[in-house]
Amino acid sequence: MRHLSGVVAFTLVFVLCGFSQNGSAKSAHRQFAIDTSAQGTDASAPSVSQTPTYTVLHTFSGSDGAFPNPDLVRDASGNLFGTTNSGGDLKCGGGYGCGVAFKLDPSGKESLLHVFTTGPGGLTPTSGLIQDSLGNLYGTTFNGSNGFAAGVAYRIATNGGFKELLNFGSVPGGGYYPFAGLSRDAAGNLYGITQAGGPFGNSGAIYKLDAKGNETVLHGFYDVAHGLPGYAGLVSDAAGNLFGTADGGNPSLPLGVVYELDNKGNFKVLHTFSPNDGSAPENTIIRDSAGSLYGTTLTAGHFGWGTIFKANAKGSFRVLHHFNCATDGGGPGPVVLDAAGNLYGTTYQCGAPNLGTIFKLAPNGRFTVLYTFAGGAEGQNPVSVTLGSDGNLYGAARIGSNRDGVLFMLKLH
Repeated sequence: MRHLSGVVAFTLVFVLCGFSQNGSAKSAHRQFAIDTSAQGTDASAPSVSQTPTYTVLHTFSGSDGAFPNPDLVRDASGNLFGTTNSGGDLKCGGGYGCGVAFKLDPSGKESLLHVFTTGPGGLTPTSGLIQDSLGNLYGTTFNGSNGFAAGVAYRIATNGGFKELLNFGSVPGGGYYPFAGLSRDAAGNLYGITQAGGPFGNSGAIYKLDAKGNETVLHGFYDVAHGLPGYAGLVSDAAGNLFGTADGGNPSLPLGVVYELDNKGNFKVLHTFSPNDGSAPENTIIRDSAGSLYGTTLTAGHFGWGTIFKANAKGSFRVLHHFNCATDGGGPGPVVLDAAGNLYGTTYQCGAPNLGTIFKLAPNGRFTVLYTFAGGAEGQNPVSVTLGSDGNLYGAARIGSNRDGVLFMLKLH
């Protein structure tokens, strides 16, 4: 089951209302709130003003992509951009396809920006895309091409032109197998993490890729206590410091760490996870304007189904929510933050039919399940949401009526 490898990496886990595949909308069949104010942050925030409405925007069918990856991009015109782990050229990947990069316009029309295959350009993307101010898109594939099987970093220009920026494994001492996606600074440099390679044998690396395609290894992972690369990417601040999460931590109980790599190359563990505050921080964290970091763990916590946490560069850490499969979902994906301080995200499993949920965590700690997936044409097993400029959530679910996944919108206002 080749396509499930991406599911495991994104989440390590797995509404009784009907939908047609043409994108008809129905209200969420179940919405409830859990008061977790004892775990919360500081201030209150407005709750969703009406029952959210869920709409399927696109159902993948294999040749146009299959099993969408997390982290969709939505531009100012309302276009959605992303990648799929499989589908596309079904002659590739043993009949499953090797993935696509796609655009979905506001009318629901999908365009394939690139079909990954065994030729140049790499294959099997396992992360989404990022976009610069000019509209160019950047991403990575886990597998490579041109004799290098260790992944590719690429750019898709606004005119549709596709360009390989780096074949991982082609630089001695460099990293390879970039499972996580990219981040980008104001100067146009790209940053990411590889699963293997690097200066200390085969332990992975944090790398920088400049505008000319030159790779620089900024840090090589080397032992459990300081973290080993998981599946999460990086976030940066204005000073060029990088923050992320990794596997490893306590050698006797390696549940993961939060770390900083400063702009001088110094690596520091900010927090080491324990069973009470979470395990497996496999999703990329986010950072607010005050420098606080927000993220999730897939497992552990009070109920064993993961946590939402808040940290900062000074080492402060606290759990904001403990997931309970029986009431609010399990195995959370990455979170997004709105201007009022509300966090939104998905869980890959749990909910009434055990097919995943979409949730909101307000600044006062109030947790609300906004939508519970029922499967079929609605989709199931969501991997992430992104917040549109219209205040609504847009996301992807790995499975749809064709078993190839869906793109969806949850209208909040």
